[in-house]
Amino acid sequence: MDNEFKFGFWNYLPLGIIDKDIVYKWKDMNCNLFMSFRFMEGQSKKEDMIALLDEAQKVGAKVIINDERTEYLRLKKMSKEEFVKGVKQAVKDFGSHPAVFGFYGGDEPDSTQEDNFIFTMKLLKELMPNHYHYGNLNPYWSSFLSEPQENNREDSYYYQKMNRMIEEGHMDILAFDQYTQCFDEDENQKEGVKNFIISANHYYQIARNHNIPLYISVLSIDHFNYREPSEADIRWQINVCAAIGAKAVIWFYFHQNAQDVFYGVPPFLGEKAYITPMYGRIQRQQYLFNERFKKVFDQIDIDDFFVQGEDYGKLNYHYGIHEDIVKRFDIRHKDRLALISFGHYRDDLEHKVVFVINGDQFKVNAFSVYFADGEEKHFRLLPGEMIMFDRK
Repeated sequence: MDNEFKFGFWNYLPLGIIDKDIVYKWKDMNCNLFMSFRFMEGQSKKEDMIALLDEAQKVGAKVIINDERTEYLRLKKMSKEEFVKGVKQAVKDFGSHPAVFGFYGGDEPDSTQEDNFIFTMKLLKELMPNHYHYGNLNPYWSSFLSEPQENNREDSYYYQKMNRMIEEGHMDILAFDQYTQCFDEDENQKEGVKNFIISANHYYQIARNHNIPLYISVLSIDHFNYREPSEADIRWQINVCAAIGAKAVIWFYFHQNAQDVFYGVPPFLGEKAYITPMYGRIQRQQYLFNERFKKVFDQIDIDDFFVQGEDYGKLNYHYGIHEDIVKRFDIRHKDRLALISFGHYRDDLEHKVVFVINGDQFKVNAFSVYFADGEEKHFRLLPGEMIMFDRK
């Protein structure tokens, strides 16, 4: 299992529309996993993709190849034989480059496309067994699925669905997207946050059961009924994903075509890739995470994640949980969400680590942690801010 914590992004613009030097801006944002511009057969130039991969190699980053030939939706309009031929050609064109992380297999298969998704992910793994291929699943616990019959099912239904896709698709990564944590003010924001946290926790449990990393796509652009993320929202999303157990934050998204409508302003705008304020927000918060926490998250697994201040059922923290580490956890404003996470170092099961996050997205809160060895810590955190305690 690839345990390094990663920052990446979605990319939809066609290959060749922006110069390869954009790689240096991605790197300067503190990303280490890139998604390429989209290769389209008959339109894109192979040499443009190779040039992009060459630049990524120079900065020490890996690339998910976005190539239309490897996307499962093509199976709706062609035979499996034609599809396999296209995937094999894509792998031949780009798969041997040392900067390749893996190929993109597609996004959010509905119930009618799950078999095609599985076929695609399995094929990619068979052709490139030493790489990590990326396919993204639905936010099953969000109640926002496009298929009404798929909403509000029992947890076991979604577990069975995902277990099948992972096992039959030979998937090395479990990935999903959800943006309810950034509902605008006209929506039920507390419910949106709750849905996101519950979804992420379920996904992590499934990923852990299969010993594969969880990648979560979170919001960097306003659209539909989602607000433009503030810097506090960026910080909140990074820290909550990490504390729940994710190994990658994948931003939706980085590049906006100047002709597109109904979407706000991401880090890069238009074919000239004008830098926007969102660039700085993500750049700063990824930098702070890397400076404060990345070395630890590269070496640990999360054991348990809990909340306090809201009713989350089984996820609610209460005294007696991990009392050999923490005897008591208090928050000053008890009506505001707080998060506490327990983990351990992979090479030393007795070496524990505790994380506390201010789960409120808008207000500061004060916290007290009373450890089993008698040590006490009292501190304040900004919205979405996280603090770590090493308990070796």
